[in-house]
Amino acid sequence: MQRAYLIMVLGAILASVLGLSVFHVPEPHLQRVEEEMRRAQVDFYFLMGSLYARGVVFEKNLAEAVEWYRLAADEGHARAQNTLGAMNFLGVDGQQDYERAANWYRLAAEQGLAEAQYNLGLMHEKGFGFPQNYAEAVRYYHLAAKQGDVAAQTNLGTMYAEGRGVLQNYREAANFYRLAAEQGFEVAQLNLGFLYQKGNGVQQDFTEAARWYRLSAEQGNATSQLNLGIMLANGQGVEQDYLEAAIWLRMAATQGHVPAQINLGALHATGMGMPQDYKSAYAWLSLAATSGSATALQRREEVAKVLTTEQLNLAKIEAATLIIKMKNK
Repeated sequence: MQRAYLIMVLGAILASVLGLSVFHVPEPHLQRVEEEMRRAQVDFYFLMGSLYARGVVFEKNLAEAVEWYRLAADEGHARAQNTLGAMNFLGVDGQQDYERAANWYRLAAEQGLAEAQYNLGLMHEKGFGFPQNYAEAVRYYHLAAKQGDVAAQTNLGTMYAEGRGVLQNYREAANFYRLAAEQGFEVAQLNLGFLYQKGNGVQQDFTEAARWYRLSAEQGNATSQLNLGIMLANGQGVEQDYLEAAIWLRMAATQGHVPAQINLGALHATGMGMPQDYKSAYAWLSLAATSGSATALQRREEVAKVLTTEQLNLAKIEAATLIIKMKNK
């Protein structure tokens, strides 16, 4: 009832705003006005869906949001179709349905919505809702990438790097990573840095690798923080700086990145970039070991051998404190 009332009120408002009256309106003008009214009405449906979905103005109500989105989607609103696809994909209304998600995504993708093209490509890549099809994934990623979608550009770069759905081509991978990286997408910056570090598709350049890792690391990417920390510790592409290396490794380690925790433990044990501290080394390696890392277990035992019984007991307390702290983050 409330929905019908709101639609009726909207119609009256639009008629007033667009100047409809009892007077004769020339046919071409009338057609244009009617089309503008239809578009405004459909946009209103989508807006109402968004307000209910987010709990803005109205109390949050996903069921009501779905009804408004469907009104817009049935009128061909691409963003509403994509949103319904996402809701079905994630099951946010309680019913996950990949087939319906794909249908909504496809309707939006056919209208050229880049986000929907990316989403449909991802479903084909992962095999959600239908058999895995890398070639179709690549096709949809290409469509979205041409419109500047950074996620599609990055995934397309990975498809070329790994030779999935296309012939392996590191140069093409670098091109697509660069498109997304230059827009500030941290995953693409990480991947482009890796290509420069390895010399795949581009001339090997440690300085460029470190530059892209830093741009990504500054956005909080843990793997980039690890890679930059290692390059700083080794003086690879940058001036060797153990102190800065330790800072980046700690940032990654506190995000739960196991290789960073292992490397940070190693720096504590060797005293590079910080005072030598076997107890802290034991603690970080113990934290890494909780993931099942055999490397962390082995290195922790090596550290334990240089500790006295009293020091080892203190190290175990520090390790337990660190593990609890990380689990409660």
